[in-house]
Amino acid sequence: GREPLAWSTLANGSAGASPSQFVLWLLLPAFASVTLLATTNHVCTDIAVVPFLWVLPLALYLITFIIAFDHPRWFQPTLMAALTLAAIYGSALVYHQGIGTIELYQCGSTGRLCRFVHDAVVSPVADSITAAESPQIRVGFRPFLALNFAAMFGICLLCHGELARRRPHPRYLTAYFLTLAAGGALGGAAVTLVAPQLFKTYFEWRLVMFVSAIAAITLLLNAAVNRTSGSDPPQRRPFTHLRLVALAALLLPAGLVLFDLVEYFRSANVDIVHRERNFFGTLTIRDRNADNPAARTLVLQHGVTTHGTQFTDPARRTLPTTYYSTQSGVGRSLNYFRELPDFGGLRVGAVGLGTGTLAAYLGARDAITFYDIDPAVVEIAASGRWFKYLADCAVRGGQHAIKLGDARLSLRRELAKAGRKRFHVLALDAFSGDAVPAHLLTEEAFAIYLDHLTTAAKDGVDGALAVHISNRYLDLEPVVRGAAERFGIQSMYLHNDRNYALSIYSSNWIILTHNAALLATLAPFAIPPSATAPPAILWTDARSNLFDVLK
Repeated sequence: GREPLAWSTLANGSAGASPSQFVLWLLLPAFASVTLLATTNHVCTDIAVVPFLWVLPLALYLITFIIAFDHPRWFQPTLMAALTLAAIYGSALVYHQGIGTIELYQCGSTGRLCRFVHDAVVSPVADSITAAESPQIRVGFRPFLALNFAAMFGICLLCHGELARRRPHPRYLTAYFLTLAAGGALGGAAVTLVAPQLFKTYFEWRLVMFVSAIAAITLLLNAAVNRTSGSDPPQRRPFTHLRLVALAALLLPAGLVLFDLVEYFRSANVDIVHRERNFFGTLTIRDRNADNPAARTLVLQHGVTTHGTQFTDPARRTLPTTYYSTQSGVGRSLNYFRELPDFGGLRVGAVGLGTGTLAAYLGARDAITFYDIDPAVVEIAASGRWFKYLADCAVRGGQHAIKLGDARLSLRRELAKAGRKRFHVLALDAFSGDAVPAHLLTEEAFAIYLDHLTTAAKDGVDGALAVHISNRYLDLEPVVRGAAERFGIQSMYLHNDRNYALSIYSSNWIILTHNAALLATLAPFAIPPSATAPPAILWTDARSNLFDVLK
């Protein structure tokens, strides 16, 4: 038998591996695994938990193994580092600005530099450019996914490409692949078990992106240094100084990128008064306009989606804000029932608690039941520590109840045990962002909702189902219209504009009802049906497809 190779002879990848090599074999796949899971969490918690949004990053992750280990020609670290850095910057920018229209001149120090160059070079005698004149970039759902998945793909390929480059002598391949697999498992454990204990948000995604940006910049600078250096004597390298100047010039954009990343990622920490993370995502309470008592508001956000706002000023504290203003579809519907003569009391159901804003419409003899699946949301809204809608409702004589659990299951159990709740208005408010629960929009779910509404035959008045469909990524109107057509019920689409001074957001609601008088009251504010509207879509428990309603 042959003698085993000593550790000192295993410094080169072609022979074996030193202890430091084993550390890299462990850490590189661990970092790639963390990137995969952190990106998947980041995307799914802000869009929807559907198979595509976790199958696609997993497929990309596996493809990086194929590319890295197939042949060295497929892995170009310098080019990949540059592309990855660009994708990281883009995904961080969208994280900071949000999906929609992005003003170029408001993109951190890079945007300010672009504006300075434009003012100094392109139009040195022109007046200062306003924000409205800034070049604009429209970022939608697909570019958002593309940027995040491209950044993840680049980071994983850099890690796996370096792993492939460091493959040892065949004698040590067993230890090599075993260590690689252990590293992947270590990364998974870090995101699944350790991160929730350390971070109150999905901070691991921001951390991975920032560390990867530093690594990519290091690779680019290292490549520039290697090109500057050479084996020829200085007298045979007349362009050495020019290359050094070029190397120095790389430091400026590298510094701008890192400076901007810090600004983009730190924006998530502005005005924070409370933050927590659980199975359902991250909840953040922000204190806005703290220096202006009349305009000061507390804002509840789930991920990057606002779920309620309340003024702290007692004179404005009872105003319904965000998507529930008196000009919104649900606000107009609630006020219609309140203004009915000889009305005994308003009974309201709400799927989605948020800050409890809908309780602002209730007075004496009125009652509202909230259904929410997230215990952290229930604690925030009901504690009275930050938001007072529920407490103020009780002071006015209104009653409120909160049912913790899946709304559809809770409503079905109540229907089976206690019969109809006899709601005048049942508001569905679980689709404005984050993970859209498709099972709440199926034919079977609507059957349960409609059974809980009042009817003219049994209660003297037909109730209404108010569905909130404001969403940055999905157009849910065809789905709701499909359910209305399936059950033969009239629907009306209402939109209201934003009012910054009153903290009112633009919102889209669809009201489904047999109540002709209510429809006549809402008609002046409704959006008429469009001849070019997409066909109605009926979701069922057996089939629902978010790709049908992508914007």
